[in-house]
Amino acid sequence: MMMILRFSQILPFALLWIFSFSSHVDSFGVSIKPIHRINRVKCCWSAPTPTSSSSSSAAEASTGSTTPSFDPKYYSPPDQSVLSRNGDNSASRITLTRFLSQYVKDHPEFEDLENILLAVQMACKTISSLVSRSGLAYSIQNDDTDADNYNSDGRFYSMKRLDKLSTTVLKNALKFTGTVQMIVPEALETSEEPDQHQPGVLIAYDAHNLACLDPLDGSGNSDASICTGTVFGVFKRGNTVDFDEDSLLEAVLQPGNKMRAAGYCLYSSATVLVFTLGSSVYGFTLDPQIQEFVLTHDKLTIPKRGNVYSCNEANSEGWKNGWKEYLRNLKLGQGETKEKYALRYVGSMVGDIHRTLLYGGVFGYPSDRLHRPQGNLQLLYKSSPMAFVVHHAGGKAMDESGADLLDKRPERIHQKSPCFMGSPDDMEELKRYLTRLEGDNNSTQEQANTAAVTLRGPKPILATHTSTYDGVSGKIRGVTLKLAIDMNGAVADVSATVSERFTCEASLDMVHRLRRDCDAVLVGRSTVEADDCTLTVRRVPTTNPQPTRVVLDSSLQLDLQQYKIATDGLPTIIVHALKCNKDDDDDDETKNQYYSMKLHDEFSNVSLLGIVPTWDGSRSTISARTMIDLLRSEFDIHHILVEGGPRSALQFLQENVVDRAIVVQAPMTFKDGLPSNIDSITLQDAGLEEINNYKLDVDKVTCYSRPDLPWPSRLEEGNTSNKLESTVWP
Repeated sequence: MMMILRFSQILPFALLWIFSFSSHVDSFGVSIKPIHRINRVKCCWSAPTPTSSSSSSAAEASTGSTTPSFDPKYYSPPDQSVLSRNGDNSASRITLTRFLSQYVKDHPEFEDLENILLAVQMACKTISSLVSRSGLAYSIQNDDTDADNYNSDGRFYSMKRLDKLSTTVLKNALKFTGTVQMIVPEALETSEEPDQHQPGVLIAYDAHNLACLDPLDGSGNSDASICTGTVFGVFKRGNTVDFDEDSLLEAVLQPGNKMRAAGYCLYSSATVLVFTLGSSVYGFTLDPQIQEFVLTHDKLTIPKRGNVYSCNEANSEGWKNGWKEYLRNLKLGQGETKEKYALRYVGSMVGDIHRTLLYGGVFGYPSDRLHRPQGNLQLLYKSSPMAFVVHHAGGKAMDESGADLLDKRPERIHQKSPCFMGSPDDMEELKRYLTRLEGDNNSTQEQANTAAVTLRGPKPILATHTSTYDGVSGKIRGVTLKLAIDMNGAVADVSATVSERFTCEASLDMVHRLRRDCDAVLVGRSTVEADDCTLTVRRVPTTNPQPTRVVLDSSLQLDLQQYKIATDGLPTIIVHALKCNKDDDDDDETKNQYYSMKLHDEFSNVSLLGIVPTWDGSRSTISARTMIDLLRSEFDIHHILVEGGPRSALQFLQENVVDRAIVVQAPMTFKDGLPSNIDSITLQDAGLEEINNYKLDVDKVTCYSRPDLPWPSRLEEGNTSNKLESTVWP
């Protein structure tokens, strides 16, 4: 009876405690009552520095002596060593409040940040509880009166309600400091600029600081129990900023490198608060027993390299070439490490970057020209604070041009920007791809400088050329085009069978004789990537120097370390385009600019030739005439053998600069290939006439030349021996 009486006495109090806690966040009620946990939050703010008694009580809590009792059949206290790298389960475990108190004591200049960080800490505890209960709210459909809260699939609109609650919690936490005030940009759904305003973003300020906070990033994932996060960044306010809203909103538009502090809180299997005050990065994990953040990652450092990349590959069709090419090589194991990278993508920015911070690798959210041409992450309050943390953990962050993301100043509160961040070595490798392929807004000199740094060369000097091309007058010795076609007239493309398989041995010997008698052999980048060709003379004897290899690589996508033409020590020239605005096509000073330079180190045999392309109304191309001119003046190359595929051939034929052509027709049909009359151009249209044709083993050879440049050694039709060996080019 005594036992029953005592139980009946405590039962109402137990029910009251349970009800008061559940009413705090039940079904995401709009009102947040100042009950048990909120009162404790206020106490922590009023006395942030722990006393000896509070430390001892925390120690007792950690051992379970003061926490609510749990049935041991259903609950087992966690191994505290998991939460602390030092395995320290004593009262000396460092809580965030204690850490900040000591940090401010050692660094008085950060004293004005303590209240803000303590407020963020307490808000994150409550938001963590809200997020953990969001699944319960989704599963409960009260009655028909809540029908408007569901879409056609019955999905509860928990995202917006959770956003609003998280914003309210964070706003109240900052307000209770007594020193911080807030601005909440309003949502203007009818705005002509859709991203001008976004609900849930807070701009907080006090006498010394301006802070931008995203209360709950990834809230759309909460009903699926996927991780979410809170992001914040703090700037120096300055003495000249007025307290009116417009002045404050303008003052917060600063580049990330001006931040004093930044961090994020991850809500997942554990709640982890990671931040930096501009030096080291620290991580604190929320201990659910004592409801305190405890230090678990002291001076966190990102690995130099990882083996994981993180991005939404569903958007790959709209990506630019640099990022696409980089990922392709990572997946094939053709990057600098020769190791295949794995894809890990949660779809929550905070979760993906947190994993990257711990294990290394690359996180990327590039622009998508089809859907999100400006990217999808807001620069001010998402990517910049995360980049600040990654930077101080030893990593790097950049935009799509390869520039440091922290140097980028937002022009609007909700301005978006493509971003990449991760391990330093991985990011340096990525930068080489981005700077080779992008840079439309850079000056030609800046692009030349970037190419030099990327490919290990000296700083180039731009020059201006004047065309002197005249193929007939003898100022250059000529351009010879060699094509291989099948019985249907299709030109061998890189997607077709390898050249050795569709031309006979005699035809291959002929090609090597042509190489022997020229100054340079020209091909496109695709030919090099498909065949890893050397373009040297090997099948016939020669006393001439090996021809220079010229590779057309407009966007500098070729990874020199992967191909023989850059590593065999023989001379190679990479021709690429210096991008410029198409509106500047009439500017003679711009369109005639170029540079040439020789690379250093293991690529000392490689030279770069950068040329401003021409605009033909639909696309930009490197002028074949300009290229011939510069190869002659800069490299003393006069006779060029064009061995490229149909695209290279078309470029030279359309500009009417081919002096001779040799077409080898194989007795077969290519599975792939491009028509020889691509774009309806013929050799006759290019000013060439057929002057000879003959059989070469099983192949048929047809020779073309300009009328006033007769073939040097026309032999009788029946005589096919040494037909080209006796050729002497004019």
